[in-house]
Amino acid sequence: MYQKFLKKLSVLFAVFCLSLFFSCNFGNGKSDDIVILFTNDVHCAISNVTDETQSSKGYYKSLGYAKVAKYKTEMQAKYNNVLLIDSGDFSHGDGDGKTVGQLSSGKDIISIMNAVGYDYVVLGNHEFTYGMNVVKDYIEKSSAKFLGCNIVPKQGKAETDIPEFNKLVKTYDIKNLSGKKVAFIGVTTSESTRNITGDVDFEFEDKDALKTKVQAQVDAAKMGGADIVVLIAHLGLDEDNSDDPTTDRYTSAELIAETNNIDVLLDGHSTLGVDEQKDESSNEDVNTT
Repeated sequence: MYQKFLKKLSVLFAVFCLSLFFSCNFGNGKSDDIVILFTNDVHCAISNVTDETQSSKGYYKSLGYAKVAKYKTEMQAKYNNVLLIDSGDFSHGDGDGKTVGQLSSGKDIISIMNAVGYDYVVLGNHEFTYGMNVVKDYIEKSSAKFLGCNIVPKQGKAETDIPEFNKLVKTYDIKNLSGKKVAFIGVTTSESTRNITGDVDFEFEDKDALKTKVQAQVDAAKMGGADIVVLIAHLGLDEDNSDDPTTDRYTSAELIAETNNIDVLLDGHSTLGVDEQKDESSNEDVNTT
């Protein structure tokens, strides 16, 4: 039985540790637990901002990439399988690195993330602020794999019309970690369209289409031998839809309730602490951040 727990290290700039199963490797003295460190909605908060500096400079509190890197190194000294994941909105915002983000259109944030050593990244709506050429630069420049299963061609368009996605962004990826196969699936909110200027040939599947697409990726991953399925999402829990106030936003809680065989949800877009969600088909808990 998988042993699962959650540890929150900071507010707003959140880092989580998930132990997905327990096994001890006596060869090097390290545990074979799978540890996932997770950030979301960093919004250019690149440095450690405490209560004192927050009040003097006006920035919101954050852990900072240097501390994330330090914590990752500490975990790697104890565990054989340590991954670092970001669920979007890293490149644009009002953190202490706002000027760094603006002057480089977010590209210098990718350089910092490369130095820290991210494994997987999902695009948030604010990644589209600087335009599609910049999004492509993010993906090509990053040492991490970008995931996103619900970025699809608009009606009348083909996969070849969106090469920046169908060639550079994977719907899901499977890692073999100490004999266990762990699948990672990416999802980006359809609200990203509000951050895009100009005509584009793609759109973001939402609601029923998104539910169907995610379940198809889960099923494919399980068919590929995945023992554990992790959904990395930039969806959020806020029900108000800022694109269309007459309709409700499709939240990560709804997605989890209407799909099955997802073991862990790492969500962004809302900077909220969340309770465990349930897969309604099996009534099993889904570990959620």
